[in-house]
Amino acid sequence: MHIKKDKKMRILIILFSCALFFSGCTVLNILPSKKINKISFDTESINPEYQFYFPDPNKDSIIFKIRENYPIEDLIRDEKDEQTKILLALNWVRNQWEHNSWNNAGTKDAYVILKRAGQGEKFRCVEYGIVLKSVLATIGMKSRTLGLMTQDVEKVKFGAGHVLTEVWLNDHKKWAMVDAQFDVMPTLDNIPLSAVEFQSAIIEKKDFSLINLKGELNPEEYKKFMDFIPHYLYYFTISFDESTIDPDKMVRFNGNSSLMLVPLGSKQPSVFQRKYPIDDKDYTNSLKDFYKEPIK
Repeated sequence: MHIKKDKKMRILIILFSCALFFSGCTVLNILPSKKINKISFDTESINPEYQFYFPDPNKDSIIFKIRENYPIEDLIRDEKDEQTKILLALNWVRNQWEHNSWNNAGTKDAYVILKRAGQGEKFRCVEYGIVLKSVLATIGMKSRTLGLMTQDVEKVKFGAGHVLTEVWLNDHKKWAMVDAQFDVMPTLDNIPLSAVEFQSAIIEKKDFSLINLKGELNPEEYKKFMDFIPHYLYYFTISFDESTIDPDKMVRFNGNSSLMLVPLGSKQPSVFQRKYPIDDKDYTNSLKDFYKEPIK
């Protein structure tokens, strides 16, 4: 009788431990908490010294090689609608490889990543963000890779970050979030949302949509994305200079290559997943700094 009880107790302990692990419980500090918090930012101030730089599609060698070797321009040739062009590019990038959380390409050269994907390699969210940025540039759109981090980025060991893309919409004069790993663009009242706007729409339970080239995501795709993305929308990071992958040629501000948007009242994180220093960054609480219209 005691043996059966002990066995049951061991099973309960194992099940409880597994539940904690897979829920990302911060008690164990292994995976991030899935809790979503209301966040706010400075909406008035702006640093006029911040400038952001984007590749010239007529001069950039990576964009030239993608244009010459992949059918991006043919894909959108007869399409006039800006949003549809973006969705076509988004879908094309999604279909170049299947996601692999661990395979770091070791390069920011989108052409090299595409070549290796064509040979069967699979890559992370990071590579999806890099490639989509360059593919959008081949069709004349300014875009940037966007790094996301959870609120507890400093405390957990795994899963504290995600990378996607934001693209400038000339039609709406605003930035829009697109995630090539999931082939998705969030919209509200048919207007694409930035990552910060999307976080607000989630918190405020607005009637947003998740769309791709086929239309609205089906319930299974919707659930998969919404089970994954919300808790990553806390810290946001962009580069000052998207025009080069050469670190020696990048334009910097205060010696830093990137800008992190930090919610009001939150600390500036200094370490990623316990052991990787978060440095080479300027910090701002201002949406006007982070979401400036691109001019370079």
